[in-house]
Amino acid sequence: MTAMRALLLLSVAALAACGDDPADLVAPTGTSILLEAKREEAPAWHEANVARRDAVDDDWRGEALFSLAKPAFDSFLGGLVAGTSVADLLAPGFETSALRPDDLELLFADGGTTVRRGAPGPERHGAEDLPRLAEALLATFSSARDHEHGVHSSFKVVGVEITREDVFETVALLHVVGPSPRGHVQQNAHLSASWRVVGKDERVLLESLAVESFEEVEVGRELFGELTDHVLGGIPLYRNDFLRGIADHRYRTDILMGNHLTGMQGFALGDVDGDGRDDLYVVQPGGLMNRLLLQREDGTVEDRSEASGLAFRNSGRSTLILDFDNDGDQDVALSLANRVLIAFNQGDGTFTSQATLKLPEDADVYSMCAADPDGDGDLDLYCCRWSYTRSRFNINDPPLPYHDAQNGPPNVFWRQDAPGEFTDATAEVGLDLNNTRFSYAAIWEDLDEDGDVDLYVANDFGRNNLFINRGGRFVDTAASAQAEDKSSGMGVTAGDFDLDGDRDLYVSNMFSSAGQRIVPQYALRGKEQEDLLAAHFQFAVGNTLLRNDGNATFTDVSRQAGVTVGGWAWGALFVDFNNDGYPDIYGPNGYITNEDPVDL
Repeated sequence: MTAMRALLLLSVAALAACGDDPADLVAPTGTSILLEAKREEAPAWHEANVARRDAVDDDWRGEALFSLAKPAFDSFLGGLVAGTSVADLLAPGFETSALRPDDLELLFADGGTTVRRGAPGPERHGAEDLPRLAEALLATFSSARDHEHGVHSSFKVVGVEITREDVFETVALLHVVGPSPRGHVQQNAHLSASWRVVGKDERVLLESLAVESFEEVEVGRELFGELTDHVLGGIPLYRNDFLRGIADHRYRTDILMGNHLTGMQGFALGDVDGDGRDDLYVVQPGGLMNRLLLQREDGTVEDRSEASGLAFRNSGRSTLILDFDNDGDQDVALSLANRVLIAFNQGDGTFTSQATLKLPEDADVYSMCAADPDGDGDLDLYCCRWSYTRSRFNINDPPLPYHDAQNGPPNVFWRQDAPGEFTDATAEVGLDLNNTRFSYAAIWEDLDEDGDVDLYVANDFGRNNLFINRGGRFVDTAASAQAEDKSSGMGVTAGDFDLDGDRDLYVSNMFSSAGQRIVPQYALRGKEQEDLLAAHFQFAVGNTLLRNDGNATFTDVSRQAGVTVGGWAWGALFVDFNNDGYPDIYGPNGYITNEDPVDL
């Protein structure tokens, strides 16, 4: 008996045990219908919704024109970089500004990195000048025509406006990157383009191009080295655990373990064995083992997960390495669904005693932050939660309303009253107010400079919280302090970026070129109210830099600082990478990777 035939007989037997007659499972030809699975016909509304993926069928003229302009623009830029003709993409009478300004203002130089900015003058050029203008654009690069050396262009179209029946304009963000004789160059430009639609097949031709702003960053030395394989390569299962994506693990582990599609697994650094070197604890999706990696003298690590007592396989999202019991060594806190486990260090990197904090209601802890807001000398804990889990299959409640959702699970503040003994003091200290958001991250900082720490909470789907500490009780002043940042908050970091002595905030949200194109088109179609459109547009703008103007009041300076475009951002960190005294920003981004090169 073949394995396939045995599998089919077992399947028939299983169905029969459920009350089905095996005779009904055989088609007239004698072939099991298990090999000819019948699908229910999709309802009519399903077909209609699928058809609406096509912008033409959905009557979205602006997006239909974008879909025509994008490949044409891609070919145009690719031709400029490769040095090939782009004449067939240009309308008669094509005009353009200079592609790279002749005079760029030097804004920053530290001996290894230079930043120049500027905009071309009013002079216009014809199609015959394009080869010369392209050469000027690429002159900073070395081997610009050699794709092996990695000179590439990419762009995001963030706006479409129909000016006449056969003419429309686009606004795009352009990036050109590649090597230079002195290191590496990245050019960033803001482009406006006008297109003409021609012929029954609706070809688009480029009528004009204008570089509205231009920035060129040249890095003359290697700032970072890739050491991942050197540090982690000796760990068993390193490639299976760490080098696979969430999708790989999700369909290979039990969903009841909590292997969420959104991932959100975290890590923490700290010296758990007291040897003076930072170690790494990594929280993994449900079904995979959490890893404690101890750092050796040569910078590599050894896996001490099981010996340490921290080899949990429950789904966790966040972890901290801190001294929670004030005994001089580093303990570990980690979230396990709607519980927080604090494992106490025995002084040698092993953890045998634990405290478990069970949060009310069925909602996972997504992140944690610890500080001493009451000034009693020990660490207290704030836990952020993003959504309720309605079932063991992790089906979440949707945010309502999307732009200002207030149906999320409450965050919880745990006050430590004695070493290892925690009390839910959320309501007692005033942190229960405005506490039904979809919270991803929070940070403790003394934002009003009065000597105690305040709390900023980044919320998805709407307003953030700014809880000012007033003698151990908290008041949410986000609205009056202009710090709500009504967007898709997923991370926050604090630092004094302008060196004026107070702490500023950088909030990670989402940048969406599609959102910036589409939302304004609703106004043209008369679909939504103006204030609602503005609220939804904010969700596509990107990250936010809030300058502290003193006493924890803020001004949004994101656009002036040029820090909005951060992709689908999950977090960020202020770090002074070049040691010049000014904190720089590192911001990770990304979501679900697939094979479609057209993203949001």
